[in-house]
Amino acid sequence: MATNAQVTDKSYFEMAVNGTFYNQNHTVASKYPAPVAFDVRNPAGRALQFHLTEWTINTALEANYDGKLPQNITYILEKLFNFNLNTTFFGTVIPQLIEKYGENKTVELSAILIDKPSYVVMKPGYVEGNGWLAVTGTVGGSEAFYGEFSNGKVVANVGTNSTGAVLGEINTLSIGTILASTFRTALPDVTAASL
Repeated sequence: MATNAQVTDKSYFEMAVNGTFYNQNHTVASKYPAPVAFDVRNPAGRALQFHLTEWTINTALEANYDGKLPQNITYILEKLFNFNLNTTFFGTVIPQLIEKYGENKTVELSAILIDKPSYVVMKPGYVEGNGWLAVTGTVGGSEAFYGEFSNGKVVANVGTNSTGAVLGEINTLSIGTILASTFRTALPDVTAASL
């Protein structure tokens, strides 16, 4: 990458940012292999182009794991996708949430990475995410459930169409294995095995 923004020999304004994440309390070099070099502009592409690499996502996950920083999943989904996690949504899998708290109550979902850093694999047309995390679901200020999940996985085919819209299809979706010894819930008749 060029050190500063520049105008290339083809008269394009070009600026690249090193997308490496660090934990402020643990600023060691990443364990992931160095990012591969790539052209930051596709001449056949649009005027404004953006690239997101495995390196950026994996160093962010690694830094988050090192810091044990909780992530508010409900907030992220609401801000990025205008999607509200609620008891009605979760009720298709855990109907006891609706029985205990009622319809359309917001579920505050937070997660902390555990055991080892989660990671993604990205190839042309293919994205795979692997995760180890502890998840807490809270409704109305009280904990509804807590579970530790190992080796959750999502695999998707992802691409763009001629208008630049990102399209995809999820092929694999697994929450992984729930650790029964740490699972707890305020919901009647719900166990780690039933999930």
